[in-house]
Amino acid sequence: MELIPAIKMSLREYIEPWLVDNFEKNGFLYDEKWGGIVCKSGSSYPLADYGFGRYNNHHFTLGYFVFSIAVLAKFDDEWGMKFKDHAYALVASYMSLGKNKAKSKYTKIRSFDPYKLHSWTNCLHDNHPRHSEIPSVSINAYYSASLLGMVYGDDHLVTVGSTLASFEIEAVKTWWHVKEGGVYEGEFSKKNKMVLPITPVLSEILFSDVGFVRDVVEWALPSLARKEATDGWKGFVYALEAIYDHKNALKKIRDLKGFHEGNSLSNMLWWVHSMTGKKNVRSWCKKEANDCWFCTYCC
Repeated sequence: MELIPAIKMSLREYIEPWLVDNFEKNGFLYDEKWGGIVCKSGSSYPLADYGFGRYNNHHFTLGYFVFSIAVLAKFDDEWGMKFKDHAYALVASYMSLGKNKAKSKYTKIRSFDPYKLHSWTNCLHDNHPRHSEIPSVSINAYYSASLLGMVYGDDHLVTVGSTLASFEIEAVKTWWHVKEGGVYEGEFSKKNKMVLPITPVLSEILFSDVGFVRDVVEWALPSLARKEATDGWKGFVYALEAIYDHKNALKKIRDLKGFHEGNSLSNMLWWVHSMTGKKNVRSWCKKEANDCWFCTYCC
């Protein structure tokens, strides 16, 4: 509990300058031509370097912001209400339903492909526009929007975010997970296996197919004896093992000496200990269009 004030301060320090437009290196602005949130800088800061101004990695990047805003708003109600408009504007930039064309200021589900049921990374690039770089981050973008809806009691946002995240998960299982009985057959499926991203939104999905998770772990465990199998990569296997064997996985995780980039001991412990128990989603969203925040920004 003593860490929460420091976390709140850190999040405010890094997020708020983007929202109030006093970040010296960059800032957000609305692009009228393509109907979305872009950054001011053309070349001097990482968002621009990754092509954010051309909507490359758009839902990836804004998903990180939305996740962080949801966390801070959960801890700090006053801050959350102050920047509620800003939070919904970021969500709308990649998740607008665009039902009211006369009112909508944002492109309809900008990165999402309703035919393939997953998102594309590059939206305005001349080369390779249909490229899905990191599906797990796409899942995170829509999961983050759903979290924001939970914080603000907006069941409409929770529902749409969860639905798109579910589509992304099913697409990953179909197109990217190499397994016997899938779309890839024969020797290819025998010699090439798959990877599961470890994110909280997947826990409920994975619980429904524990046998599949167990098969993946049993296939991967012998490979952990290889020299190139670092502790960072072992952690992901142990995280999957925690889904069906909490006690043994926890012991292995505590013995790890290092974690892969973006991962940490605290993250792993949170994952393991969150495998049990369900939380009810608050349902406060008013259905009238004039009162519904999601409808105001995203419909």
